[in-house]
Amino acid sequence: NCAFEIRELAKKLNIPAVETLMARGVMGDENPLFFGMLGMHGEFAANMAAHETDLLISLGARFDDRVTGRLDEFASKAKIIHVDIDPTSIAKLVVPDYPIVGDLKITVKAMIESIEENEFKQKYALSANLFARKIRKKTFQAIYKEKFS
Repeated sequence: NCAFEIRELAKKLNIPAVETLMARGVMGDENPLFFGMLGMHGEFAANMAAHETDLLISLGARFDDRVTGRLDEFASKAKIIHVDIDPTSIAKLVVPDYPIVGDLKITVKAMIESIEENEFKQKYALSANLFARKIRKKTFQAIYKEKFS
C-alpha cells in the first residue's frame, strides 16, 4: 500500500532497487532504477546489486532461501536495514544491522522526510546507524500522532 513512497525513496536516494516475488510491480519494469527480481528466479543484475551493495534497505521483505541463496554470502558486504511491521519476520534468517519494526508507509515517509531535511546526503553523509535511529524515532512519532490525535 506504499508503492508510490517506495519509488519516491529510491528516486530521492538515486539507488538501484530490486523486488522479491511478493513485491513484483512496486517499482515498475520501466523504472530506470529497477534492476529486477531478486533471488534464484530473479535477474542477474538484481542479484549482483544485492551482492555488491554496501547498504541494503529491505522494506517488508521476508528473506527466505529462494531470495538469499547461501546465507553466508547474501549481501555480505552490506549493512542491512530491515523494516517490517511484524517483529517475528525480522532476523528470521538474515540478521539486520538496523532492525526497524513499523508500518511501511509511515516508515518510508519518515525516510523521505529525513532525506528532504538534508540529513542523508550523497554517499551516506549520515552513518547507517544514525539514519536508522532517526527513522525509528520518526516512525514512532507518526504512529503516536496517528493513533492519539
